[in-house]
Amino acid sequence: MYIQFTKDINKIKNTVAFGLGWREIIIAVTTILSALAEYLLFKNILPSDLAFYPLIPTVLLGMFFIAYKKNGMKFEKVIFYKLKRVLFSKIKRYETEDKEVDNGTEKEKNKINKSEKTKKQSA
Repeated sequence: MYIQFTKDINKIKNTVAFGLGWREIIIAVTTILSALAEYLLFKNILPSDLAFYPLIPTVLLGMFFIAYKKNGMKFEKVIFYKLKRVLFSKIKRYETEDKEVDNGTEKEKNKINKSEKTKKQSA
């Protein structure tokens, strides 16, 4: 009798309740609490049946945070790496050496310099 299981430890998910991990439970609870607070706020301004419509973006955003994965990374990690790349990446400039001929004589080097000057002046 053989039992097959995944050898990749990253695919193993620690579930706490209802097939959700701690991260998903925390996001779901905060989404529910913010939606409830939003409903109680809009209930005084709008009729009660219309007060549910502003909740839709809040709940969808919470579901997006729970369900989104790109290349096995959760939404927070993707945003963290993108911000890290934008904020802390150094611009690597490509610098070339002078266009002078290494093995050439001094006259050839002067000719090259003069031709570059005339190109700049004519442009």
